[in-house]
Amino acid sequence: MRRFCLILLITLAGCGGANPPAAPAPAEFVPNASAYAALVDELFAINLSLNYSRREPLEREPITTIELLPASELVEVVAVRSFAQALGNNRARMNLAVEVRARSPGVHTFESAVVHSASRSYELPLGALAVTVVEGRSPGFYVVAQTRGIQAEFGPGELTFTNPTDVTYRFREFIPANAALAFTPEQILVTAPDGNRTPLSADGLPLPPGARVAITIDWQIAMPDNTPQSVELRPLAVLDGPDGPVYIPLTNMIYRNVPATRTPG
Repeated sequence: MRRFCLILLITLAGCGGANPPAAPAPAEFVPNASAYAALVDELFAINLSLNYSRREPLEREPITTIELLPASELVEVVAVRSFAQALGNNRARMNLAVEVRARSPGVHTFESAVVHSASRSYELPLGALAVTVVEGRSPGFYVVAQTRGIQAEFGPGELTFTNPTDVTYRFREFIPANAALAFTPEQILVTAPDGNRTPLSADGLPLPPGARVAITIDWQIAMPDNTPQSVELRPLAVLDGPDGPVYIPLTNMIYRNVPATRTPG
């Protein structure tokens, strides 16, 4: 009898050990710390990374639409493009390019989203997607971004301003701010023809007709060591022109501490 009780106690002690790890959620976004700026009526993309179980309908059904929450009249989702990749252990990752049209000026932060497939909807936390929409116009020239898309390594932003117009403009700043890609005006470095880099002057950077000037943004990337995160910036360059401020849309720049995946095509 004593032997039976001893075996029973050992068995119960074993059952009362550490709890097994929690099962992964059916679907979850890689948390975001992202900021976007756009002109009214402009189309731009919000890039998200969604992990999910391959047993879910998401494995078989395309995403039909995404609702960004809390809802706002600033922007309208017009399309969703995706590319999925198997991760092993019955898990998969889907890169989503959410095409958005800016509708009205203002500032808003989205913190969750409802993902709809044909047979199921998932309301999931996003982290923070801060969107700034401004009323204004573009001056008719462009910025070539050497840093664009998902970056394989953490590093500075590299851009080139090109002015093909017959008007002189003066670059002032980038908007919006993103605490996860923090920089001061002194960390915006202008490359001279001899290759030397100097901080942006407090008076800004003149861009006369025909100018072609390289700029480096030596930002500090706030990325947790052991927690997946996506940091995206889609800024506007703010310039002074003869008739007031103008804006140049830039391409999206994305940093993620998750295994690299192909972006939607």
